Amino acid sequence: MATLDATVTCGLKWSYRRADEIGTALDKPDGASQTTKYATGAAANQANVVYRTQVTLLTIGQLTVDIDLRGATRAIYGDLLEMTNLRALFLRNRSSRAGGGDDVRVGPQGAANGLTAPWGSQAAGYNLLRTGAILCLNSPIDGWAVSDSARIIRLQHAGLSYQIDVNVVAIGTRAL
Repeated sequence: MATLDATVTCGLKWSYRRADEIGTALDKPDGASQTTKYATGAAANQANVVYRTQVTLLTIGQLTVDIDLRGATRAIYGDLLEMTNLRALFLRNRSSRAGGGDDVRVGPQGAANGLTAPWGSQAAGYNLLRTGAILCLNSPIDGWAVSDSARIIRLQHAGLSYQIDVNVVAIGTRAL
């Protein structure tokens, strides 16, 4: 039996510095983050399947790519993904081209059998990944149910004229 140990960390740390009225330096380090450790299983804080890929979106031809969390998509070691619950989703727009134009829409966006729950159950919903942006969705307790009628996450080129590479990692559960 395969085992899975995964850690998802989403957050931001900062240090804000300024001088007060008499020139004394003030330092205010702070941050906000969530770290979830997933163990093997299908209950809260557990997962048993990982999907990882890099998608290339083109301006001509392949404008969209549908990630099928239940269909013929293969998990990390080649077995069928067959996800029943999405626990975490990480996407990174790998473009570093300044000046914009390399945007990617992520969400159901009207796809047949679109997974809408992470986007407020809106069939046309999406997040916009700007140049260099990341998106981290993490729901360790309940996750988002994946079924035959709610299984597609669409990536769509929303930029102007360049190909865009996107890293995609999904962690979830499937029937054992």
